[in-house]
Amino acid sequence: MTVSATQEASEAATAASAAVPPSSRISIPASTVAGWPAASPGRSIVATLVAGRDLGRRRPSFAARWDRGAVYQEVLLTLTKEAKQEIISKHGRSETDTGSAQVQIALLSTRINELTEHLRAHPKDHYSRRGLLKLVGRRRRFLNYLQRNDLEGYRGLIKELGLRR
Repeated sequence: MTVSATQEASEAATAASAAVPPSSRISIPASTVAGWPAASPGRSIVATLVAGRDLGRRRPSFAARWDRGAVYQEVLLTLTKEAKQEIISKHGRSETDTGSAQVQIALLSTRINELTEHLRAHPKDHYSRRGLLKLVGRRRRFLNYLQRNDLEGYRGLIKELGLRR
């Protein structure tokens, strides 16, 4: 086949497909397919795309997820003020006792548990894993201090928090 014969065959195929209207090639009319713009009268294609934020991407862009707040709801790894106050009142000597070893260990244990759950969902997040190891080391030092200075308090806290040792 020569180049001109190939070109003629291509033009013939294009002309044949243009001769058959698209509506006859489609078995179901667009108005019956749910989610298609034609199925919802009164809305333009632009309004449909913007409302659904579906622009042909598998995942929405970071900006689209940021607008909805979905990214930051899961990533939030800090303790709220109320959660900290509850831990302090449970483990501290008074409501303002934030520096005792028992309170520090309880706060660190809560952060460690939340970070562990985060790493189960995101196993390749190595920066968070490094932070987790630092928190575990800090808690380990607090536990060693508490074991040296208050053995009964240490045993009670270990049992209450469910820590292995």
